[in-house]
Amino acid sequence: MNPLEFIMLGFSRDYVLHLEGSHIMVVIRLARGGAKKRPFFNIVVADSRLRRDGRFIERVGFYNPVASGGEQPLRVAFDRVEHWTGHGAQMSPTVKRLVEQAKTAA
Repeated sequence: MNPLEFIMLGFSRDYVLHLEGSHIMVVIRLARGGAKKRPFFNIVVADSRLRRDGRFIERVGFYNPVASGGEQPLRVAFDRVEHWTGHGAQMSPTVKRLVEQAKTAA
């Protein structure tokens, strides 16, 4: 990803200049959202140094553990997960389990 794409994603110019000379650890993990007692998780690609619910590079899916009725509990963009893992991103154990679960359901 070139520096201009990082800036378009909302990263500051100073942060991008800092990244150009170094390698960052990119992870695919869950970011919590939703209300109290009503969790909702986005599956995001993020720099490992950033906060769990903070800035991320790309949203590649979601997980709704309290889905009921016709709501969809899990959605994963497999092509984007493959793209990021092909570029060296590491999946968290929970995300790895959810991706496997979504593959078997598809």
